[in-house]
Amino acid sequence: MGKVILAVDDAPSILYIIESIFQNDHQIVLKKNANEALAWLEEGNFPDVIITDINMPGIDGWTFICQLKFSGYFRFIPIIVLSGNESSSDRIKYLQGGVEDVVLKPFNPIELKMRVDNILKRFERVERAAV
Repeated sequence: MGKVILAVDDAPSILYIIESIFQNDHQIVLKKNANEALAWLEEGNFPDVIITDINMPGIDGWTFICQLKFSGYFRFIPIIVLSGNESSSDRIKYLQGGVEDVVLKPFNPIELKMRVDNILKRFERVERAAV
């Protein structure tokens, strides 16, 4: 099966949509919060891309992203942020912080699929060029 996608969101409906978009082409790992996602990562798992919500209980998405980006091991995993906040300054902050893309909620499933596929292709080309 294709790549491994880690999706992190506290809304079951969003996780369901993400699963339905990618389940035929990729392995999908669904986590309902950042704590669960971090535990999964610390078990030695390494996804090809992470899709995460920003507004979650407990560890919010931005803190989760910062923890990954400051990690020596996970910092190069491409991250896509799902956000209900339309603030341009927040989107700029996320992009400056190292995320690959920001998708506003509600989102078009086809658009999310294309954005993820484009990121996966781009990172695959970089990996091939590095070998």
